[in-house]
Order: sequence, then structure tokens, then C-alpha cells
Amino acid sequence: MRGPSRIVDGGALAAVPNTMTFTDPNKIIGTHSETFLRFETPCGTGLMTHPSVVDSVDGFGGFRYWMTGTPYDGVDDSIENPCVYASVDGTTWQIPPGASNPVAPRPPRPAYNSDAHLILDDDVLHLWYRRTDDGFDTILHSHSIDGRTWAEFTSAARVPQNRERMLSPTILRSKETWLLYTVKFIRSRNLKVVQRRESKSPHGPWGQPTDCTVDLPDGRLPWHVDVQRVDSEFWMIVADSTSNRGGDLYFAVSRDGLDFSTSSSPLLPRHSRLGSGLYRSSMVSLQPDDPRRSAGVLADVWYSIVDGRRWGIARGILLHK
Repeated sequence: MRGPSRIVDGGALAAVPNTMTFTDPNKIIGTHSETFLRFETPCGTGLMTHPSVVDSVDGFGGFRYWMTGTPYDGVDDSIENPCVYASVDGTTWQIPPGASNPVAPRPPRPAYNSDAHLILDDDVLHLWYRRTDDGFDTILHSHSIDGRTWAEFTSAARVPQNRERMLSPTILRSKETWLLYTVKFIRSRNLKVVQRRESKSPHGPWGQPTDCTVDLPDGRLPWHVDVQRVDSEFWMIVADSTSNRGGDLYFAVSRDGLDFSTSSSPLLPRHSRLGSGLYRSSMVSLQPDDPRRSAGVLADVWYSIVDGRRWGIARGILLHK
């Protein structure tokens, strides 16, 4: 829980007054932004996707907010290497002084990186990302005590691609157990299932996967997810994107982190002033004393936008109707 334990992010424990017995996913709506956030990227394009945001609340390394994401232009996966940024207000982002990007190097072709995730646990930043190489999907893990210098990345989980793909890792800690959510993808069967694994350590080993129930409307399938525990509930934002064209975002809620109730209509529809598709997004629930709560605001959200070869990140909010 936030406070002395310092477990914070868009994916870890967050103390929120239990004003509702169970959050109705159909009562939560999102807001579109009118502008892209700006990032300095190693490739020079400024194009960024797949955000994962930490709200350190009291400050970490001189900043309140930390983000990992991957540059991408919809074509060149060699630039899709995890980068880390910091911010005072969650809107203006910079490379932390003394740091450099990317924090994970580009692997030799045809391998590539993607799908980074960040949390802050007991004043240590943890970063995971996915590497596709030699017929395997591998989730790698590192940590940093200052957000600038990172330990060597080591393999945390690995699956052969001829059996399945392991996409969009999102990790949180619930008490003494670490939870790893991924999307299992079997292309030949057009199968996409959210799964959860458990471990006593952030770098594994991880137990056998358990399928989660995440039923999207109209036969849609999950593609990228972000999961956060808020009070006694697990909240999930699901992107139903099945290609580089992007999709819609849906909101889901669960008591046990396995069986999710999903909104019947999109949290955010794909079409906006900035683009024609939405992709992996990240949410951070508001602190109990945040004055925006009186207006029904529940969380900040950073979401990926796809518009052809233009990929970007915007900031919005989640509201209770």
C-alpha cells in the first residue's frame, strides 16, 4: 500500500477509499487528449509507444513520475528499445540527468525488443521488457536504485514461439507475491488469452500460467494490457488492437485478479483528433487526497496512439460517470 511501504506505480498496490462495493466497469469513462507528449528518442524521431508510468508520490531520484516506453514508427523494430524518462508533473518528460537511453541495447537482427513495463517497489525501480530472438519470446528484468544506472538484464521468463507468443508483460506485487500478466498469442488459431503467473521474486522463476477471464464484446480479443491493484480490486486497461492499425481501449475489474468483468463499450474509442487507433496504455490511480477526486476523477492514464507510421503517447484521465 502506498505510504511507508513505497510500493507504487501503474500496476502495484494503491490505497483508495472503498466508496463502492465493486467498481462497475461500465461506469468508467476515459478522456482523449488534444496533444501528443514530447520525448527525446535515441533514433531522433520523437515517436514513442507502449508507456508504463510510475507515480512515486513523494519523489524518487528528484522526480515524481517515471516512465518507460519504446520508440516505434510502425515499421522499424530495430529502434524499439526500452527508454526511461522522468517528469515533475507527468506531462513534460525528460531523460534524467546523468542517464542515457536506451537502457536496453538493440539486439542483433533479426531479434528485436518491445513491450517494456516499470514499477517502483521499496525505493527500487524494476523494469521488464520483451525480446524476440532465436525462436523464443523472452521477458528480461533489471533494477535501478536511482533511475540512471541499471543492473544487467537477466532472463525472467521464456517461451518458444512455435508453441505460443508471450506479449505485453505487466507486473505488480500483491503482498509477498509478484504477479506477471501476459497475453498468450497463437497465430494459427487466432487465440489471444490473458494469463497470470506468480513468483516470490521479481526476476522469477515464475509458476505455470493461469488463464484469466477477460471477455471483450463483439468477439474482440485482448492484445495489450495494463493491470493495477486498487484497494481490494484489480483494474485492467485492455487494448483490443490486432495489428499496427490500433484498436479501442476497454476497462475491466476483478476481485481476484483472474476473473474480470469488462465494459460493454470502449473506455476510449480508437478514433480521435490525434489518430485512428489506440494501443498499450498505463494507468495510475489518484491519491486519496487528490482534489480531482471531488470531480469524479479516479486515475491518470497515458495511452498509445497509432496513426499510420506516426506513433505517440497522450495523457488523459479516467472518470466515474
